[in-house]
Amino acid sequence: MQISLSKYWCAVVFTVAVKAAVAATSCPTAVSGATAATLTVDGVLLARYALGMRGSALTAGIRNSPSLPTTVESSIAAAKTALDVDDDGAFTPTDALILARSMAGMPSTAWTAGISFGAAAKRTDANLIAQYIAAGCVAVSAGTVVIGATVIGQINYTLSKSGRISLAIYDTSGQMVRTLLNAAPRNAGANSETWDGKDDAGAALPAGQTYTVKILMTQGLRAEYLMTLQTTLPTGQGWVDRELALGNHDGPTSVAVDNSGIYLGTGGAENIANAMKMTWDGSKRLWSANQPAVWMGRHAMAVMGGRLYALQQDGWVIHQGVDEPNWPWSSVGAASNGDFIGSRWDALWPGAPRPGSDDYRDSPALQMNMDLAAHDNGNNPQLVITHRDQNTVQWRNPATGAVVDSVSIPAPMGVAFDAQGNVLVATQDRIVRVSRTNKTPQVLVSGLIGPYRIDVDRANNDEFVVAERSASQQVKRFSAVGALLATYGRSGGRLDGVYVDKDFRNITDVTSDQQGGFFVTERSAPRRVARFDRAGNVVKEWYAGSHWSPIATPEPGNPNVVWMQSEHNEYVRAELDYASRSWRVHSTYRIRRADGSLIWSLGTGIDVLKPRRVNGKLYLAGDGMNGEFTLWSVDEAQWSVRPIAAAAFQADTSNLWLWADSDGDGFAQPNEYRRFSENFYGYNALGLRSDAGLNYYAHNVGGSVIKIKVTGWNAIGAPIYEPIQSTSLMKWVSMPSELLKPNGESNNYGSAHPLAFASNGDVYGTFGVGDRGWSAVDAGLVVRWDATGKLLWNRKLGVSGSYYDNNHTHVPGVNMWSTFKNNVGIVYNAVVAQDFNGGNNGYAGQNISYVWNDDGLFVGGLFDAIDTTKVTARYYNLSSENGAGAIVEDSDGSALYFGGTEAANHVYRIRGWNEFARSSGQVRAP
Repeated sequence: MQISLSKYWCAVVFTVAVKAAVAATSCPTAVSGATAATLTVDGVLLARYALGMRGSALTAGIRNSPSLPTTVESSIAAAKTALDVDDDGAFTPTDALILARSMAGMPSTAWTAGISFGAAAKRTDANLIAQYIAAGCVAVSAGTVVIGATVIGQINYTLSKSGRISLAIYDTSGQMVRTLLNAAPRNAGANSETWDGKDDAGAALPAGQTYTVKILMTQGLRAEYLMTLQTTLPTGQGWVDRELALGNHDGPTSVAVDNSGIYLGTGGAENIANAMKMTWDGSKRLWSANQPAVWMGRHAMAVMGGRLYALQQDGWVIHQGVDEPNWPWSSVGAASNGDFIGSRWDALWPGAPRPGSDDYRDSPALQMNMDLAAHDNGNNPQLVITHRDQNTVQWRNPATGAVVDSVSIPAPMGVAFDAQGNVLVATQDRIVRVSRTNKTPQVLVSGLIGPYRIDVDRANNDEFVVAERSASQQVKRFSAVGALLATYGRSGGRLDGVYVDKDFRNITDVTSDQQGGFFVTERSAPRRVARFDRAGNVVKEWYAGSHWSPIATPEPGNPNVVWMQSEHNEYVRAELDYASRSWRVHSTYRIRRADGSLIWSLGTGIDVLKPRRVNGKLYLAGDGMNGEFTLWSVDEAQWSVRPIAAAAFQADTSNLWLWADSDGDGFAQPNEYRRFSENFYGYNALGLRSDAGLNYYAHNVGGSVIKIKVTGWNAIGAPIYEPIQSTSLMKWVSMPSELLKPNGESNNYGSAHPLAFASNGDVYGTFGVGDRGWSAVDAGLVVRWDATGKLLWNRKLGVSGSYYDNNHTHVPGVNMWSTFKNNVGIVYNAVVAQDFNGGNNGYAGQNISYVWNDDGLFVGGLFDAIDTTKVTARYYNLSSENGAGAIVEDSDGSALYFGGTEAANHVYRIRGWNEFARSSGQVRAP
């Protein structure tokens, strides 16, 4: 971090105003030689030294300073290591500022306020910094646990410091037989726990037999919010800042503007905003509006007379004041929960069926077969609706929706008004102009390719812009009489690979900014809203968010790059800058199968891509995939992605196959398949998972996990998998009896990805047992096997509480929120699982992420302590439903956790892994 002299002195002056002199901290900050450090002397000396001042300049004007500046210099130089508060390897103005604030008596939560730590800083967490300074600028230690001598039914132990204690008892084979404590608080000093000699099931164990006791002490994990991926939309106030993204099941579909701001609408939105308004510079969200039903969206919008009109996919046109949004789950113009605003009227063609709430995605409006425009050119408000399938454009009364006029035009799509009140319509391959007084279409432009949306720059001589789809994927500008003035974007649209912001793909709306430029919205990765100037340069672009429950996963060994799902079958490769807490799009990809078809809904926490690097080559491994897996190869020179291997594991034994590309074209040829037929497979579609070597593990309904091994690699780098053999030959491990139904079949439910793989080959599983409905189970199970499939330990967890009135996984002594949905990964020899939500849900004492160490002892949750010094608690709320997430170790001893929300991913730094202390001893059963 670079801090200018003037900026630093502003900070010092501020802290002096707070408190001029206080008792010294326990750090070696009394560099003046005084018995206690003061802000006005020692604080200033430290600041000057950190800014590079030496010699007489260091002590000039400071009373009671040593006569020789070298004394101060040597004093600071000797303490530089301890005074390096942020642990970046040097004593800098950042360290001096934090120490000055601590000397000034400011609360520790304010010591790091406004500071952007450099990339080399290893100690940036506010709580950790406070602990470091309070401990005398000495790194916090893990502490020690000492277990006393063996006694009957009693475990005596001594703690060097207070902490959270997990304690379990193991038999001679190493199996955990009883858990006594799960992250329970205990004070420093002597402690004692009593064991009744029973196992976790309540059965008495042989009296007098000696068992192993294992104890884990932690200080609790701490989470620090770093940034949000997928969306760059501005934030607002109150509930509108609850979710940063706009929509999820659909991307941005409409944009409108007036002098007061920019209005954005989206299609299918579940639990988050389906419309918003922001300032023209995009620095602030003015309001958000929520959908009254899950699939309700705003597919066309227009502003007129201080009111915002929007066409919903249920066929209603809603209108409300431009700064009068509907609140969560309330309708516009129709009562919902006793709260509604604005008005609405029916835009459906007479006799057309109105889709139900589960059919909105199939409605005419959702298919973008209708459009809407409004304009008042002087006390003459007009609103028009297009009906493509009925070859009609209708004028409607803006207030009541009554049809006041119509004109027949073949397959009308986009519609707009010019300054004179004429209507321009995109139809077939042309743009025509009509009005209520002249309904004979005047052709302005012909020969277009899929003209889709249109808008008029009424402030610039009625020039108009047209968005073409189909084979064009371009925006074109025309004069009022139809002369081509400019063409924007690549013909054919944006290519896969390195992101080109001037190109377009799947435009959903175009709107003039009335200043010579235009806005576009796109239903394609990275789901953006972008403003362009007249020359076609990007003025600014905003990313609206992702499809439902996205996952973001870093490349192996490189947490600065993540792959994340954006659109249904499109991925973004993003580059992260942790110093500035920002990210940028590097490249985008449409993910296809070997037959050329696009993968549907890839990346929703169930079917995901995981980057893997094997033999120096980057792959994308498809996990889940509805009983199939596909492997893609990434060409890092050309930044292209193509399928390279696939397999099907279905109950249909006539369709079992393995495919490996042999010619490098990314398409399957008949000679590249190996087909097999077996008597019974029936793999659980939620159980496919790949390890770091691209071996695949399939969870079999018959109660076992089989391993499909890579036996070699062909000439183009495709893995060669072993043949599909009988279940018994391929079986890697049998599931514990706790995870089986009475008939011996697997009873796993809920956990989309139950397996995680340690670097030593051990495998951890987190399962939901039984099906009581959506995300409700009979029990939970945490399992550890070694690389050979030997069961090392397993923990069966009960059920507790009521969420959606069903039972959910329960760690004794810990209030859990839901059942396991994803095994996130292994860091620092600890396995991390998350449930229905996965973050901090704002309820005290409720964990919704769960961590166990390699002994099966409960660590706690990733969000046991959250840092709210820079952001509010809501930034720690996650709600991805499918439990999407990823976690990796970082070089500073922390972990980076990529959690999923309903339309975005948050990145957190999780600390506290180096503060684990453990011990083992013995106890005799009473």
